[in-house]
Amino acid sequence: MNLKWPKKKLKGLLESAPDAIIIINEEGTIQIINKQTETLFQCSPDELLKEYIEDFIPNILPFIKASKFSNSNNTRQVGVVEELVGLRKNGEEVPISINMGPVEWEGELFTSLAIRNITKQKAAERKIIKSKENLEVLAHKLTEQNRQLADFTHITSHNLRSPVSNLNSLLDIYKTTDDEVLKESLFDKFETVINHLTLTLNTLIEALKTKGPHSDEDVEEIEFEDVLNTTKDLLAGEILKSGASITSDFSKCSKIKYHKIYLESIFLNLISNSMKYRSKIRKPEIEIESTNLNGNIMLEFRDNGLGIDLIQHGHKLFGLNKVFHRHPDAKGVGLFLTKSQIESMGGTINAYSKVDVGTTFTINFN
Repeated sequence: MNLKWPKKKLKGLLESAPDAIIIINEEGTIQIINKQTETLFQCSPDELLKEYIEDFIPNILPFIKASKFSNSNNTRQVGVVEELVGLRKNGEEVPISINMGPVEWEGELFTSLAIRNITKQKAAERKIIKSKENLEVLAHKLTEQNRQLADFTHITSHNLRSPVSNLNSLLDIYKTTDDEVLKESLFDKFETVINHLTLTLNTLIEALKTKGPHSDEDVEEIEFEDVLNTTKDLLAGEILKSGASITSDFSKCSKIKYHKIYLESIFLNLISNSMKYRSKIRKPEIEIESTNLNGNIMLEFRDNGLGIDLIQHGHKLFGLNKVFHRHPDAKGVGLFLTKSQIESMGGTINAYSKVDVGTTFTINFN
């Protein structure tokens, strides 16, 4: 049943309403207002009455027409319409929500608009959205920091194991040789390895104290030859013990802008892996070559070691804790860590291997 109100009772009801109330006819002309309407639009009654509703609430008529009010006995509630604005006399826009419904007055059917200023609600919504965005950024940052911490845990636990093992190898050679010249040479290598190990530890600690392992500030121009020399120093004991030959050709591309800790980790893991999984019938030969094709920098690490059956193991080659040869020091972390570091910098790594012939790892840094 349509709402029917005597004029006096209707006016009294409108003045007691907490919201601005406007009643319009079928043409969209304002017929009745209350005091709250004057306050909301900052207009006098003469400036509002008999005026066109869309002069004060643009784009409201399509919602009213969609309601299809009729003179039937069925009461129909249009509901709340938000995302509209009210225009004040000075041109200021006010965010509003409108609750529309039919009302019968003096035998005619009109549309009643209950209008609420939602400026405070919109401000609160913006604060909530901003807080949500800040929380999402914080959550992402914490997730990334956790990932970086986990990455650094792998670096410290796995990559530092090689220099420590190298020191043990140097010590074994030192204990078993009577050659004083060799002993003096080994003593120099002890100092070099310890200095590199100390530097690596200090670098890792400082990175953890500040911003984690990977930021734009960490990227610097690095000579491949310098990284290789550092790696040779760190693995000097194992190189001597295994009789490994390491050759390099960086003539096509001698340097790269990269994360230094990551690049040193990549060299250390791939070279130490080549010696760890060397053939029992030949001395390890490791070749490293760089290329630069139209700005696309690549590195190849080739060895003549045991090789890997890629048909059987290729799908899990870079998996965490995956090992393919029986070796007391095999942990299945090195290749996983190397791949993670390369991919985090936007690159890729692939492998070609043949059992008892050797393995080639190709890194595409771009």
